[in-house]
Amino acid sequence: MIGLDIYAFSFTQSGAAICARLAALFSQEEDHFYGYTSEKYRDLFPGRIGGDFWREDDPRRIFRHGNALIFISAIGIAVRKIAPYLKDKTLDPAVIVVDEQARHVIPILSGHIGGANALAARIAAFLGAACIVTTATDLQNKFAVDEWAEQQGLAILNPEEIKYVSAAVLDGAPVGLSCDFRMEGDLPAGFRSIDYSDDLPAGFQIIDYSDDRPEHPDNSPETGVAVTLRSGWRPFAHTLILLPRILIAGMGCRKGTAFEAAESLLLEALVECGAPIRAAAALATIDLKENEPAFHALCEKYDLPLLAYSAAELNQQRGGFHGSDFVRTVTGTDNVCERAALLASQGGELILSKRARGGVTVALARKPFVLRW
Repeated sequence: MIGLDIYAFSFTQSGAAICARLAALFSQEEDHFYGYTSEKYRDLFPGRIGGDFWREDDPRRIFRHGNALIFISAIGIAVRKIAPYLKDKTLDPAVIVVDEQARHVIPILSGHIGGANALAARIAAFLGAACIVTTATDLQNKFAVDEWAEQQGLAILNPEEIKYVSAAVLDGAPVGLSCDFRMEGDLPAGFRSIDYSDDLPAGFQIIDYSDDRPEHPDNSPETGVAVTLRSGWRPFAHTLILLPRILIAGMGCRKGTAFEAAESLLLEALVECGAPIRAAAALATIDLKENEPAFHALCEKYDLPLLAYSAAELNQQRGGFHGSDFVRTVTGTDNVCERAALLASQGGELILSKRARGGVTVALARKPFVLRW
């Protein structure tokens, strides 16, 4: 868990002291720590913790995936504080409770996907406290598919299916795997692949189907995981779809292009490839366009980084691009979207050539990807 934004809240003097200790812990890490307590205790720990943030600011700003919230309090206080902001397990932040004696550290939300279990273990080790983990797969030392997906950088398309995979793992029932990518490593106990591939490691059990294989083959497990970019692929009765975020959207536009025009063309390009927006990893463009409001709005809405390259960098790309003399005159390169997508893919391949409408262009590239167990 590196590079987190961590917010800690305390409400008593003893809690404030623990909060100040945590400030010392995270000051030595690459995380960003923000500690808060009641106003009357703030001055006891100058420079380390601030005033009552939860009253002064909007908690919605911090209640997002990728952040971590620590409550040094009773669990009931934490639950009441966060209850109005809960969304779902793929969007909620890690939430951890530390008791005011610093005896117990308890992850209560997003233990796997949000990383609360791992962060709680770090905090417990620092405080000399017991880490109380309640997730069933951890207690039974079983494979946790949601935690693994987060570690692999896989977006979970349908989190409601996680419970079926976890139940099968806990019950010792077979779990199927459908993967459209090369894999390395050993499958977890109980998993078996139903995909044909020349690159699977030794020991995999392969059930080879033709290109017109049925969605739910008779001899496939009832529950399974599909690692794919095909949002409609359902090889199991209960299929958890995991999306590698490996698609790069290269885009160009006229100055002042409307957000709606850019968004609609991007989504149509993804539909043409059969992939959902959550498979996108970044939006890439030329540096002349990196301040376009439409591109910033797209990145904000879909949680994408904006990558911008100079004309010289784009011109170094080799390939059969759909060039334009007019675009070269304006930007210094004959094609922005295809070249930017390919450059940002870091050795990947172009999977959708230039599409244009209403002053917007888009192309899609796919980054190399290997699924590791």
